[in-house]
Amino acid sequence: MKTFNIGYSNDSLFEVEKNDQISSHWLKLIESKKHIVRKVTMEKSDFMTPHDIEGLDVLQLGGRKVDISTLENSERLSLIVRHGVGYDKVDVDACTKKAILLANTPDGVRRAMASACLTFILACAHDLMQKQELIKKFTYPGDRSVLASRGTGLTGKTLGIIGCGNIGQEVFKLARPFDMNFITYDPYVKQKEIDELGIQKVKLDTLMKESDFVCLCVLLNEETIGLVGTNELNLMKSTAFFINISRGPIVDEAALIEVLANQKIKGAALDVFSEEPLGINNPLLKFDNVIATPHNIGITDELHINCGIATMNAAIRVSKGEFPDFVINKEVMKDPRLIDKLEKYKKQFL
Repeated sequence: MKTFNIGYSNDSLFEVEKNDQISSHWLKLIESKKHIVRKVTMEKSDFMTPHDIEGLDVLQLGGRKVDISTLENSERLSLIVRHGVGYDKVDVDACTKKAILLANTPDGVRRAMASACLTFILACAHDLMQKQELIKKFTYPGDRSVLASRGTGLTGKTLGIIGCGNIGQEVFKLARPFDMNFITYDPYVKQKEIDELGIQKVKLDTLMKESDFVCLCVLLNEETIGLVGTNELNLMKSTAFFINISRGPIVDEAALIEVLANQKIKGAALDVFSEEPLGINNPLLKFDNVIATPHNIGITDELHINCGIATMNAAIRVSKGEFPDFVINKEVMKDPRLIDKLEKYKKQFL
């Protein structure tokens, strides 16, 4: 082993690498480390293949899938690090079985995704979609329909966030100047952890009933699939908005379409869907009170730079024989097979 090999997936991450103004922020971290070699994986399918990871010590992963078949010949691989926070496309158990660390980069996405959520909140509150349509029709001045599209103020309204972790708490922080009431549903956060932010922990039904803006900020896993369904959506106020920046399968999309069609809620802003890419005939695209974006509302130069730096620092730490931050499958950290690889890195590259 003469080099420490880092691969990055041939997907959206590859496209980001082409932008020198962005990628230079993390590439400069390895300029002086001649033993570190980076290459792009070759395949362009949805799944990473065994060929993709052949000879790699670290895989920096964009949006492609990794399962047990991917890791068939992965004896050398020590770390898969997500350029982002969601890891629902990675088989965590398979990584653990193969003694491979799986890590993500929550610090990289926190501010970008929180500001994206706030963007949706403000767009809904100000009735941005319908106002844009009005100006296209040249219906002013003198047309009273312009006055009818007034929007709603945020002061005194209730912001309810499902999931009060990394991104959820950041959304609350950004929303503080608007003097809103803050409530959250999160079975894993303790009340004392969020007291300082003025957030009240409530049950899911209470959040759905009381919120003027319901925002999903949770990871997709077995516990959260279908978390918001018909019963929950029907608890919402007729004046409330539903916002999802997490993952599509967390909400029953058919149930959401139904409450929108029956005008039981004021509107929705969605960055994620049950199936992606979203089909052009999906009913969600036919509502004039739905903002839909193609799973990219949080994609900014800031997000890519911060995630890129975080993934590179994770790789560098492993090259030194150290554990990276934000390991998902922590049990692997005690696996003798991984420890042996880290010791070899330490001896060779330090």
